[in-house]
Amino acid sequence: MVKGRQGEQVRLYVRGTILGYKRSKSNQYPNTSLIQIEGVNTTEEVTWYKGKRMAYIYKAKTKKNGSHYRCIWGKVTRPHGNSGVVRAKFTSNLPPKSMGMRVRVFMYPISNGYAFIIPVLLVKFVNFISSPDSCTDTVS
Repeated sequence: MVKGRQGEQVRLYVRGTILGYKRSKSNQYPNTSLIQIEGVNTTEEVTWYKGKRMAYIYKAKTKKNGSHYRCIWGKVTRPHGNSGVVRAKFTSNLPPKSMGMRVRVFMYPISNGYAFIIPVLLVKFVNFISSPDSCTDTVS
């Protein structure tokens, strides 16, 4: 973790919960998982997370590469429904014991052109505020 200014830790990820596999009435599709991201409640909020990387971190019994912890990487692909749930594809399908467990949804890579849109919107907002005709009083 990265240290903040006053010593508090800064998280570069948002917590998510694995809800299960994508499914229909009689079939389930284990190659696509459903994830509920904390603080995301609408489809519009999901658009920022599209393309973001996520990690399911779990503990194994045997050491591998000097650690008991292992990771399965995935990516947010699209929204699922209207309540902020996302669909995600992982490099290998998530195991069934992962249902209800946590994933880390990282704030990078910044995709969808947001790296360019946010500064442009900020400049437009500053220009709008600083223009003299935007502050006219029409009180009669």
